[in-house]
Amino acid sequence: MRRASLVAAAWAIGLAAVAVPARADWLADANARIERDRKADLAVVVRDAAGNPVPGATVTLDQTASAFRWGTAVNSSYFVNTADVNNATYRQKLFTLFNQATLENDQKWVQWETPALRANAVSTNNALLDRGFTVRGHTMVWQRRQSLPADVVSALDNGDAATLRSRQLGHVAAIGGTRYNGRSLADWDVLNEQNANHLLTDVINPSAPKEQAPFLVEAFNAARAADPGARLYVNDYNILASSNNTDTSAQRSMYDTVAYLKAQGAPVGGLGFQGHHASPNARTSGANLVTILDRFSTLGLPMLVTEFDMTGTGWASEQQKADYMREFMTAVFSEKAVTGFSMWGFWDGK
Repeated sequence: MRRASLVAAAWAIGLAAVAVPARADWLADANARIERDRKADLAVVVRDAAGNPVPGATVTLDQTASAFRWGTAVNSSYFVNTADVNNATYRQKLFTLFNQATLENDQKWVQWETPALRANAVSTNNALLDRGFTVRGHTMVWQRRQSLPADVVSALDNGDAATLRSRQLGHVAAIGGTRYNGRSLADWDVLNEQNANHLLTDVINPSAPKEQAPFLVEAFNAARAADPGARLYVNDYNILASSNNTDTSAQRSMYDTVAYLKAQGAPVGGLGFQGHHASPNARTSGANLVTILDRFSTLGLPMLVTEFDMTGTGWASEQQKADYMREFMTAVFSEKAVTGFSMWGFWDGK
């Protein structure tokens, strides 16, 4: 209980330390940070063959790369079936618009242990790496019942902590140790949605709060042993898509989990924030997004928006979605510690 109270205090201190701009000024403040942190001056001097400056020369510059990660979830079926014309268009748009990719499903536990789907994942990741993409692994530990292999569900129902521990750590080692023509992935979502899905840790560490389960440290250490070079993330939802709330149980739970992992020396390297907006009611204002991100930045780790989408009914129009996406992206891009933004799929088949 003492540790939990100390972590909660850290969350409160993080909030107190944030200098929040006046609500009416958030956009100007965000744009000022973008100008300061995302841009740099460039001086171009054009010289002739003799080395003399050429006054009034016209220069055209094309950006060929971006340090910021612009990503999307990728459906491997669009890579595996190369004969379909629509799939070719999908790949062309993907290669044109993005520099980061995450397999949507085929690296989840059940899919990974299905040989045909694993082969699809390996083939697709190789193709993405060949094109110079930053590729993220998703995910190692996701304790949602319907996402667990059948034997793991049986062990869960039997309260078999030893089997659960062995199977989960074995899976982390196997998937994290996979190489793609000798290459590793840049990131791994080691821990996914721990706030809502903690069935295994409840059995393995029954006396520990879900944010302070010692098994989580074991999982991160296993991930580091499997892939010494990947950045290892905690990934969760309802953090930014928080219905405009800045102090929720989901936000506190993620903060507490990461603070615990750091305190235990676990190799956690980043924070992944999903951004699933199942209705317009999930929206959070730009000002409040800045408040949330500033608070999480006190953990001292890079942050990514890993899974952004706007689905469901209730949206007034496509323009409403566009306006909100602009507000959301401006807020997250203005936070220096945010290193990327990923759509959770971009394709409607057209």
